[in-house]
Amino acid sequence: MPTQDRSTKSCRLWPNHYTELSDAGIIDDIPTTSPFSFNEVDQVEDYLPQPTATLNVESLGSNQLKVTAVITWRTTTYGTKTSTASLTAIITNVE
Repeated sequence: MPTQDRSTKSCRLWPNHYTELSDAGIIDDIPTTSPFSFNEVDQVEDYLPQPTATLNVESLGSNQLKVTAVITWRTTTYGTKTSTASLTAIITNVE
């Protein structure tokens, strides 16, 4: 899987999630509102059939964010069946 060096890029998520995430190379150019997409930036279609990869950013207060990444794809065995993986994290002390 290709990797990007994101360690040198600032990712202050508050107050404009789109600009910071886009500038850091974490999300695709569109959509510009949450849930964001990361299909293209991470080349998800190179690894999964017909994927949808989203990142939802939700404010939980002045210094907390709830971030949920979801990847859904079609299984190769059954054309109409999909599989989903998700991960949720709470980020605190957001600048």
